[in-house]
Amino acid sequence: MKRCGVNIDSDCSPENIKLLTGIADEMLKQKNVESVLFEGKQIGEQTNFEKLDWFAGELVLEHQRRSCRIAPTVAFKQPS
Repeated sequence: MKRCGVNIDSDCSPENIKLLTGIADEMLKQKNVESVLFEGKQIGEQTNFEKLDWFAGELVLEHQRRSCRIAPTVAFKQPS
């Protein structure tokens, strides 16, 4: 694999886009690694893609829940 240059994230050439897409695809295929408090790191059963897909679904559900509420989720301060 080609080494990353200094301006890899600002270079919009087709070759660089192909390189970055390949790197991203490989990262999404890897198993998810999580930090466990006082135990170090743990390799999960899901891939990074599966974990990201689950998280995106949770964000959509939370957005739908919040958009259906009559009152906003903030607490109002009562006058004293």
